Order: sequence, then structure tokens, then C-alpha cells
Amino acid sequence: MMKKRLVTILNGDTFNGDKLATTDRAYLKRWADNCADDPIWEEIVADARTHGLWPPKTIHSTVIYYALQARKIAESVKPGDDPILRERQKQRAELLALAEKADDLARYFQEAEKYSGIAMFFQRFLVLPVQPEQDAVPRIELPFRRVQQLRELHEREAKLLRQRAGRVPKPTTFISRKKGKRHITAFIHLMTNYLVEICGKQHRRAVALLANMAFNALIGDEDVRNSLRPSSKNGRRRGIRAFRAKKSS
Repeated sequence: MMKKRLVTILNGDTFNGDKLATTDRAYLKRWADNCADDPIWEEIVADARTHGLWPPKTIHSTVIYYALQARKIAESVKPGDDPILRERQKQRAELLALAEKADDLARYFQEAEKYSGIAMFFQRFLVLPVQPEQDAVPRIELPFRRVQQLRELHEREAKLLRQRAGRVPKPTTFISRKKGKRHITAFIHLMTNYLVEICGKQHRRAVALLANMAFNALIGDEDVRNSLRPSSKNGRRRGIRAFRAKKSS
């Protein structure tokens, strides 16, 4: 079943909404030709069904999608950079910047409440849904109510944007101090976490097979075990960290 799914993907131009790059195709082709018939994949599918968090019909595609993502991320950590952390920092900064702009607008409309001319301008040209309580508001007060609504809207908007931004993001991709195999180690950590997410087990043998296909390297189960072993007290406390990728369809 895994080989059939790999072949189907290779026969198309995109997978899960993303265009297949040449390196993606080469990776999937090695997988299809060399180890797609290994029973380990159906073991993973069986474990995933028991785990019960993923739709049974998407499990093969999910494993493939995660394997592609793990290789891409692993390649990008070669210089020692965490691309996921960088992207999360960027997204948070953008949300906080938008929150500041919403605050600016709220302050503007708070000031506008003092001036009837500005209030009348927004009353005339900006249509907002009429609130039930407005029926009891004298007509002369409506212009000021309009700018008050705008102020309240942007105050709420700023609060929600900051809530969406959340806390300062922490590193999620394991980056080894050993430069030569940094990408392989990162891949092992990522793919191990993905499989734990999918089926509740590490499946080190499957991780080793995927690492071999991803980097044309000779990696065994023991190499995976050694890569996952924390090298410091902090590492032992933290355990393995990974980001949650989107579900495959």
C-alpha cells in the first residue's frame, strides 16, 4: 500500500497542495524503489489506527508528508539555524505590529469622540450594523456613538491580535553541535516525533530507513538511538521537541 501511494504521488505534480521539487521526487523515488515494500510501514499504519488520532485512510499520506517536511527542515539547519523558530518569531512580530496599529486606530477614535465634525463624517460615510440599544439613543448622539463603536472595535482587535501572538516562541528543532551530521540528527529527531504523534511509537527502524533514503547515508537503528539520547541534563529534562505540521489529506 505504501508503494502504491508513493507511485501515485510521483505520477503527479503536487502533493498535499505543495509542488513536488526535484529533490522531493528523488527522495520519494529512492523510497519507492528500495524500501516501500518493507512491512514496517503497515506496522506504523496499524499502530496509528490503534492510536486513533488520524483518519485511517490518510495515514500513508501523512507519513510521506511528514518525511518530506522533515528532510526540508533538516537541510535548512545545516548552518545551525532553526527555521521553525525563525518563522514563528516572524509571525509573532507581525501580529504584535498589527496590534500596535489597532491601538493607534483606537486612540484616534477616542480623540475623535471630542469633535462633532469628525464624528459626523464617520456617521455619514461609514455604515455599521445597528445595535439594538441604539433605538433608545437620541439621534443627536448617534455620530458620537459611531466613533465610540470604532474605538471599541479596535481595542478588541488589538487584544485578540496579542492573544493570537502568544508567548515568545521557544526553539523546536534539535540542532546538534556536530556540524557534519547536524542535518541527519535533526531529521532523526523530527521524524521520530512525527511518528510518535501519528502512532504513539518511535519506530526507530522506520526512521533509519527514511534517513537513509533522504540523505543517501548508512544509518542503522543504533545510530537513531544514539542520536536521540540527550547529551546534557537540560536535554534529558526537555526531551525531544518538534513542531506540529499540518495534517495530510
